[in-house]
Amino acid sequence: MGVDNVAFLIENLGADAAELQYLRELVQNSFESIQRSGREPGGRVKIDFKEVNGVRKLRITDNGSGMTPEEVRQNINRLSASGGTQSFEKNFGIGAKITAATRNPAGVQYESWKDGEGSLTILGKAEGRYGRRGFVDPETGAVDYYILLSVDDKPEMIDRDGVSVVLLGQSPDDDTTAAPPGADLPSQWVSAYLERRYFSIPEGILLTVEDLRMINDAKRGERPSNDTIHGQRHNLDNNSDFSGCVVLSGVAARVWWWILKEETLKGGKNWNNRGHVAALYQNELYELRTKNVGRAALKDFGIYSGQSRIVIYAEPAGVMKANTARTALIMAGNVPVDYAEIGAAFADAMPAELAAFMAGQVKTDRGDHQKEIRKNLQELDAMLKETRYQKAETGKVREYVPEDGVSGDDPPAPGGGGYRPNGSGDASGLIDTEFLRRAREEKGRRLAADPTDKDQMPTVVWNDDPQAVQEGRAASYVPNVHVVTVSTAFRFYRDVLAWAETEGRQRAPAGMDETAVQAICEDEVKRWYAQALIEAIVSLRPMAHEGHWGLKVYDTGLSDEGLTAAVMSQRWHMMKAIRQGLGMSLGSPRD
Repeated sequence: MGVDNVAFLIENLGADAAELQYLRELVQNSFESIQRSGREPGGRVKIDFKEVNGVRKLRITDNGSGMTPEEVRQNINRLSASGGTQSFEKNFGIGAKITAATRNPAGVQYESWKDGEGSLTILGKAEGRYGRRGFVDPETGAVDYYILLSVDDKPEMIDRDGVSVVLLGQSPDDDTTAAPPGADLPSQWVSAYLERRYFSIPEGILLTVEDLRMINDAKRGERPSNDTIHGQRHNLDNNSDFSGCVVLSGVAARVWWWILKEETLKGGKNWNNRGHVAALYQNELYELRTKNVGRAALKDFGIYSGQSRIVIYAEPAGVMKANTARTALIMAGNVPVDYAEIGAAFADAMPAELAAFMAGQVKTDRGDHQKEIRKNLQELDAMLKETRYQKAETGKVREYVPEDGVSGDDPPAPGGGGYRPNGSGDASGLIDTEFLRRAREEKGRRLAADPTDKDQMPTVVWNDDPQAVQEGRAASYVPNVHVVTVSTAFRFYRDVLAWAETEGRQRAPAGMDETAVQAICEDEVKRWYAQALIEAIVSLRPMAHEGHWGLKVYDTGLSDEGLTAAVMSQRWHMMKAIRQGLGMSLGSPRD
């Protein structure tokens, strides 16, 4: 079977690959070349740069088996060829060519040494085709597809055999050492990708990234970004309080776990120093899930608290291969990894250290929802364009009061025609209309208060004392200190809490501590209960500065009865939000 348009095939395969996958493919080729040569220990892979006509180009060099010009030709010109065995378990032989060539149409330069003899070959794209780029002899017009290298061209780390791959980029003036858009840690983007990609570096091989960028270090000043890549296991082992590996014979898998030290979470590092989940296969990490997705994935493994400090790697047996993009694993039978099954088995065999850690984290992880509630209220303000008011610069809310003491809120006299103080009648017709217009504007100005964006959230106090809030009321608000006291003895609160605990028990992992379940449920109820009360206070309090409400808002909308009505009217929305929160913390209801 042939291919009419190889370039079309290559570019479509390349489009499926992750943006930085070429780094993995080229480094993996170097690992396998060293392993074939039998040079470990003593194997070296170095990533640095080479200047080509004054432009920095990313370079990956190894002291592996090397290639002759003919071996380079065979590997480049045959799409599915490499120096190793072709199989699902090995490096497919197409990864480096596809991922590197499609992102470097100006050329992928191979400087290869075999038995002390060096040659240079460029794989690139010309006239819509991929292949070896020719070198034209200016005297004879003959075309050579490789040129010979002298001993002076050989990198120091290569003795007699090895390969140096130089990425020429999109064009001759493309600096391929620069971080691509969106890359993590731009000053250490190569190190960050490799540290997070590999579980561990093959024994006997040293992988370094040297001199690509300068780093501004607060303690050591500006310095080159020289890094030795160890892989996630080394970093996790050295920065965790507890760790282990559980063999799950029932589901044919191993699960590696770590509880990171609290100080480890501070700052960004070139390795993954936050809680996450990944699949482990042949010393590489696949299907990495971090942040919110990672927290949800941790629930599959019975992790209900302290997710920011817990790392889980599932290593399933029976993996058939990785997909072409090297992002996911495919199990025998062409099915994905069943994380729910592996996670359930791990939860049943939960290590004691993890169980104790989670129980201790329930209280410290939860309880302060001010930031979340503030964010929710800011979103409401943005959508509804609500205006809040504060006192004017004079220290008083500007309010217009007529000379005779009758406010604008007084009702008109019976019989219509408006209110006529002192029986003097309406004098509007005696005054110039423009004068009256300006007078109305001035009255409006004096009635207006100053809008403000200052934080108007009250302090919330939870009180178990039934005397703190009048019986049968949800809460009591004290405006002069801006504090709302919530009664945990109020029947509606107790009913919602009891419902939430029933809901939580149906979701909690088997064997989870009952006290921890209750703490999570109580926290979710308080979170949304407080949201309802705070929203009512923040929305109604500014009306104390409006003529139609005034200070009576505190006796009506913000009274104990008003707040009770506000919180009870939110039942459906509150219970829906609590159910969603329990789902995030404890997972879906169990059968």
